[in-house]
Amino acid sequence: MLIYILEFEGYYMEFEVILLPHNEIGYDDLNRYLEYYQMVSLNRATGTGKSFILAKFIFKNRKKRILYLSPSYVINDQILEDHMAELGIDKSLIPYLDFQIYRNLIKMDMEELAAKYDIIILDEYHRCGAKKWGIQVNKLLKIIKEKYPNTKVIGTTATEVRYLDNDKNMNYILFDGVEASRLSLVDAILMGILPAPVYVITPIYMLKDLKKIEERINKYTFYNNQKIKYDKLLSGAKEKIENVIGNYKTYEEYLDKENGKYIVFSQTISEIHSNRQFIEEILRGNITSYEVHSRKKRIVNKELLNKFRASKFGQHVLYCVNILNEGLHVKGVNAIFMMRRTKSPIIYLQQLGRLLSYSARDKIVYVFDTVDNIKNHPVIYNIYEELISRAKELIKTDPDNKERYELILNNLKIVDLGNDARSVLDELKKITGKKELIEDRLDIAVSVLEGKCEGNPVE
Repeated sequence: MLIYILEFEGYYMEFEVILLPHNEIGYDDLNRYLEYYQMVSLNRATGTGKSFILAKFIFKNRKKRILYLSPSYVINDQILEDHMAELGIDKSLIPYLDFQIYRNLIKMDMEELAAKYDIIILDEYHRCGAKKWGIQVNKLLKIIKEKYPNTKVIGTTATEVRYLDNDKNMNYILFDGVEASRLSLVDAILMGILPAPVYVITPIYMLKDLKKIEERINKYTFYNNQKIKYDKLLSGAKEKIENVIGNYKTYEEYLDKENGKYIVFSQTISEIHSNRQFIEEILRGNITSYEVHSRKKRIVNKELLNKFRASKFGQHVLYCVNILNEGLHVKGVNAIFMMRRTKSPIIYLQQLGRLLSYSARDKIVYVFDTVDNIKNHPVIYNIYEELISRAKELIKTDPDNKERYELILNNLKIVDLGNDARSVLDELKKITGKKELIEDRLDIAVSVLEGKCEGNPVE
């Protein structure tokens, strides 16, 4: 996968950039479509290597003026410093490549931008559906269509549908549905390009749910005997849930106690501390921790990410908020901890993608879903249902690869550590909603007036 450019008596000899077979197919598809279309999309599952396709394309078109747009500097740095280096590309040989992030478009002149470049790449183009910079991107593409027919626009993403934004399909909005290449997450796993993760649901999220229930009880109960009743139920549920969470032995079969590399997705910066307490209880050893988030300078985050990437021996944990939700890939990650609750399939799949990579295709990797994200949107669960269903079917129809499909089914198991505790929580939720608590309070008030019980208020 290396390039050598050798000089001999004033002549340069270039050896080809060779991608992995599935990416060579994507690269060829991209070039073929660009012969007929001005604007095309490349929709391939995160972790399959679409950035390498872009890197090769940029290198092969290095004499042209290219603008690379993405949501973050982290993504831009990665393709320039990591992916190109891995392919053996010397970035100094690409003199006309510029980088920019989407939010900076708000202050830029789209007429000037359209006139300046021969090729524009929209990485993670689903983000172009955002209101502020989405207007600018649409304006840019409109100008290019009307005035610059020879300018090419390429969009790449793993998740073109904005499910929580009225299911907007950005491929149709930006590229009129022109799709040069597609490789879905399900197909990538079935083809052996990506590993099938073991999925472990842990009940940590239930403690937050209990906190909300407790707040409702305190707010809507008036009588002492009413509050005592609900506090007793709350205490019983909390004990059961904490027993499950506190049984750290249940995690031992999934974690390497000697060497492990883990990514933790936190909801907020302030929650990193409590997340660290939990992770450190599980690992129980010498741990090197890294935190990357928006309160740190870009250069500091970059240094920390590089240290985490370079780590090989011992326990290494990277805590992040938003920064690693998309685009960035780190080799050798053993597990991710989803500690950010989201109903967005895009965020979910992007976080999952930080674990899945071609280099890990023969390894067993783990997802620890501590917030029950897998059940927060039907699209998420449908992926696992489709994967299991198709693997079972392929065992019969593709016997030559039967062993691979059986391994996928064996790995792709959903282990629900909080199943018993969940039933207790669900029952408690049914009787402690705002409506139920107020109705119960009114019933007690009637009984008090009828002299059937005492009406001592909560102190």
